Amino acid sequence: MEFSFMGSRILDEVFMELLKKGLKQAKTVLVAGTSAGGTGVLINIDRIADIIHASDASIDVRGLVDAGWFLDNEPFRAKHCRDAFTCSPMAGIQKGAQVWVPRLPEACIAIYPNEIWRCFFGHRVVSSIKSSIYVIQNLYDAAQIKVNNVFDERPRSDLSSEQWRYLLSLGEEVKQSLQNVTLESLLPKTDPPLSDAPPSSQDKEAKKRYSRSVMKRCQRRLLDECPWPHCNCSCAKSRWETMTEVNSYFLKTLAAVMGIDPSKMANSRLCGS
Repeated sequence: MEFSFMGSRILDEVFMELLKKGLKQAKTVLVAGTSAGGTGVLINIDRIADIIHASDASIDVRGLVDAGWFLDNEPFRAKHCRDAFTCSPMAGIQKGAQVWVPRLPEACIAIYPNEIWRCFFGHRVVSSIKSSIYVIQNLYDAAQIKVNNVFDERPRSDLSSEQWRYLLSLGEEVKQSLQNVTLESLLPKTDPPLSDAPPSSQDKEAKKRYSRSVMKRCQRRLLDECPWPHCNCSCAKSRWETMTEVNSYFLKTLAAVMGIDPSKMANSRLCGS
């Protein structure tokens, strides 16, 4: 039995068909994906942008990567790679790339010619992406924790100090991997001037006032103020049951295990727990 993996070519055909049906009238196209779909955005966004720009170069093409930023790191414990949930991120992608024959950004392939599978990981491929992308990522992503084999198949009520250290180290790794992601402005672009004359000082001041008014309505949060799972109440509650056990156990033991000053935990609570 032979299989053909044609996902990227299907995307090409879909967008060429959408252009015939009015997409070329758009000012902005946002290509979004969640989890593995977010990874798909990373490796396909520039090619999609090229297809759209062949019709109209003025269309702004951007990507939204939601929970699709995975690390090619070493798992907490090694397991026999038998399915998607027991293979480490590296082992799973290496096996997949052998049969997918993937279409990956050429600039990334040039960096990893003997390990092209690494281009499926955001922090490896992001420097090769020309299009603007926005990344939404939980530092303690349930899928990443699952494939890193942090928890036992039958979790106990208590987690070991080694498990906690790995978890917090994982959060730091994710945070550091996102440092090189350029934060593009989401403010809408103004219409181009009707003449070649430079904008007046009044025009510039009006644009500044508009930008400031929009930014005041945007809530900005610092990643480094949330060093443990579920301490940022603006984040959605994890629907993964194991995280409920993590929540209940955390405040009882982590301060001592990790050497965190207990007084800093006095008024802490885990969101959604």
